[in-house]
Amino acid sequence: MAKHKYATSPPNISTMPPGVPYIIGNEAAERFSFYGMRSILIIFMTHYLVTSAGAPDRMSDAEARQNFALFVSAVYFLPILGAILAEGFIGKYQTIFWLSIVYCFGHFALALNDTRLGLVLGLGLIAFGSGGIKPCVSANVGDQFGATNQHLIQRAFSWFYFSVNFGSAFATIIIPELLDKRGPDLAFGLPGILMAVATISTGIEGRNTPTGIFAVRGKTPMYRSKKYDNAPMPFAQFIDQYGVALHGGYNPGYPASHGCIRLPVAFAKKLYTVTGVGTPVYIGV
Repeated sequence: MAKHKYATSPPNISTMPPGVPYIIGNEAAERFSFYGMRSILIIFMTHYLVTSAGAPDRMSDAEARQNFALFVSAVYFLPILGAILAEGFIGKYQTIFWLSIVYCFGHFALALNDTRLGLVLGLGLIAFGSGGIKPCVSANVGDQFGATNQHLIQRAFSWFYFSVNFGSAFATIIIPELLDKRGPDLAFGLPGILMAVATISTGIEGRNTPTGIFAVRGKTPMYRSKKYDNAPMPFAQFIDQYGVALHGGYNPGYPASHGCIRLPVAFAKKLYTVTGVGTPVYIGV
């Protein structure tokens, strides 16, 4: 059985488990990402593919549909590997967390590389990410509940499946429009950003992360907190005068910072390269 450094039984509470909103948010982002990407995939292969030199390299409709079918088959085969990874090695939470990051890199590969190599790399990562977390998420919802709050499990799953349907329906409306108006970079990149946002950690109670529209005030590739034990803040981008920043860091699966937004380090690094002082930042609830 997998060895865990986190709790292996639900807390003895009668209210909704604190982890449930984060699981539901991750699932909404994942479904938005998957169905948004899926809704434009054949159009991308038949209209937008180019060679490394920038020349058109479009697929025929038949070839595109064949590759689409192979991709979907992989997505529904790879849950076997995800289940083995979760139950035999690292547990459900770590499987969901790390494969969600793999999922993000798949979207960014499609967004940044319009060649067949980018297509294969992106779809391979997305298939592994999406397929790998598929057997874990709904089971992880049930794991949050114990005998004292099991009466709330139906409500939790109602919200969970609402997020599945909302994310997928909303994506099939928005993403094709983005592809038409802004091109594949944004159409594939936005779902990846949503998946990355679903893996962040924000401020603990009493030191809540501020919400609203901000601008990047300053940035540095490595900063150490003067307030909190010289804690490292890689790829820090400050958004207010009190030191709140977006930065790379460990995500335990719940709000754990002193107001900052912790991002997966690899994503924080990539985000750092595409922003500048003055770049607007929206933080919602």
